[in-house]
Amino acid sequence: MPSLQFLLLEDSDLDAELIQAMLTDGEIECELVRVQTQTGFVDALKMTAFDLILSDYSLPNFDGIAALEIARSLCPDVPFILVSGTLGEEVAIETLKSGATDYVLKQRLGRLVPAVSRALREAQERRNYQQATAALRLSERHFRTLADAVPNFIWINNAQGESEYLNSRWQSFTGISAKQKLNWIEITHPDDAGRVIEKRMAGIRSGSPYEIECRIRRYDGVYRWHLVRVVPFKDDQDQLLYWYGTATDVDDAKRLYQQAEEANRIKDEFLAVLSHELRTPLNPIVGWSKLLRAKPHDPVTLARGLETIERNAQIQTQLIEDLLDVSRILRGKVSLNAQPTNLVTVIESALETVRLAAEAKLISLEFNPTYNTEINQSDHSNYITFGDSSRLQQIIWNLLSNAVKFTPNHGRVEIELTTDATNTADRRNAKITVRDTGKGIAPHFLPYVFDSFRQADGSTTRTFGGLGLGLAIVRHLIELHGGTINAASPGEGQGATFIVTLPMLKGGEKTLKREPRESSLSSLALEGLRILVVDDEQDSLDWMTVLLEQSGAIVRSALSAETAIAAITEFKPDILLSDIGMPEEDGYMLLERVRSCDGGQIPAIALTAYARAEDRERAIAAGFQDHLTKPIDPKQLISAIDRLCCSVQVSSPI
Repeated sequence: MPSLQFLLLEDSDLDAELIQAMLTDGEIECELVRVQTQTGFVDALKMTAFDLILSDYSLPNFDGIAALEIARSLCPDVPFILVSGTLGEEVAIETLKSGATDYVLKQRLGRLVPAVSRALREAQERRNYQQATAALRLSERHFRTLADAVPNFIWINNAQGESEYLNSRWQSFTGISAKQKLNWIEITHPDDAGRVIEKRMAGIRSGSPYEIECRIRRYDGVYRWHLVRVVPFKDDQDQLLYWYGTATDVDDAKRLYQQAEEANRIKDEFLAVLSHELRTPLNPIVGWSKLLRAKPHDPVTLARGLETIERNAQIQTQLIEDLLDVSRILRGKVSLNAQPTNLVTVIESALETVRLAAEAKLISLEFNPTYNTEINQSDHSNYITFGDSSRLQQIIWNLLSNAVKFTPNHGRVEIELTTDATNTADRRNAKITVRDTGKGIAPHFLPYVFDSFRQADGSTTRTFGGLGLGLAIVRHLIELHGGTINAASPGEGQGATFIVTLPMLKGGEKTLKREPRESSLSSLALEGLRILVVDDEQDSLDWMTVLLEQSGAIVRSALSAETAIAAITEFKPDILLSDIGMPEEDGYMLLERVRSCDGGQIPAIALTAYARAEDRERAIAAGFQDHLTKPIDPKQLISAIDRLCCSVQVSSPI
């Protein structure tokens, strides 16, 4: 079946046959559809898509010019060849101007096949060109859509570096429209402009790809870091035609990286400080211990050594407690034993704790000498808050000890208690102000003074010790009490001021609980009480045994759970004190065995170095009545045993 369809407008049968014969002889395979009238011509064009139209010029009531106009209207891309025997030169030229592809005289039909072949070829070339143009337009639309969809900025510059295309994200970020010329210098941060110009000019000279990080100005004047990559586009002869560029916003990533670097620096600095602070008190502890064991000493030297050992052990204990407090804070595990608490009593207790340190540096430590007349010395009921007395004392102690540490000899530390000027009818606040004449705080460090692990001086030459945790803990504890804390300082060497506000109770809420009486280490405190102590550390076992025996208790010790089980049957203790972390069987396993045997109701206290809040919860859930963390304070241990004896009826051989 012929692949081509031609429409022939011809009223002469003989001429139609000649045209068909010429096409066949010229090896042009086609189906020739013949019409003779205008109506037939129009109907045929509407019904069929022809590849070529051949038209006589002169027909009854119709001519080739009219046919050409109809063809241009209905199928403008179809080649149109006039075949006529009466076509003059002027008319022929006019038809060509009107859109005819060619004309062939019937007297010279030998030109028909070449004319048809040329017309078909040119028509195909036009179709190919139109398809290519359409494909190019579609490709450009794809490119622009993709370029606008990506989060990067994309642009195209000519060989001289002049902007020719900007995607929409680039335009919306910079506020520069596609019609404006892009001026890199105007939108680049002044500190980066020199590097950008140098890199760009080097790339243009060499025709090589380049990339650079720089800050680009947003339409609102804010500069953000971008990674700029530029590559050349060259022709087959390696001639530069365009520069294709992208800019990726890396501002957030760069800031996160800088923050991570700063966090790593702070962490490394903190670990170095932690090692120093933990080793420092170990030095006098180990030194004095070896010195006192080496040979007998006079009572004064012995007392001095023991005092030094105890003081440095307490320093280490405080460091560990600070670390545990920060851990609890980070995990949201800090809880308060809140009750109505007198702030005056809390402050006075904290003052007594730091008074010796202040006196050693000849620092004047003053509490409300002239600045506050609201406190009646016989009635402190105006300063009652609902809080944890031990935590509140920890807050005041931290602030005061910090002030004493950073205040030079002969300096002054003041603590003032007043009511906050912003009090309202519904709420009254206590205002605690701690001032010192010490080192002060540098302006650049003031915003970070309450951050964990941050110290103004983390160098090996620093004058003041500590882990940089105290103020972070203070802020969190104050916030748990519903209060606030602020720091102020005129600058280095000009002292510092810390202001704490705490909500106070209303008049009808000021009933105070009686504080528990402090236990003493009297030799009769535990008289006649039978106590079984279990610990796999011989040194810990020895000192607890001596302590309890000096307090009047009858003590049996055990180094393992297995030994403890045997001792229970023989010794029949009134109270069990057990370590938790022991080999083979730990304290939990031991208590489970105890509860399942005949002495299952023996009151038990866990003595352990596991000091987290969840460790205490686990111990109580396992059946221990109390949980004390190492290092054990002797008074605290005696007090805990005493409380347990009062709450649980125990037997006594005496």
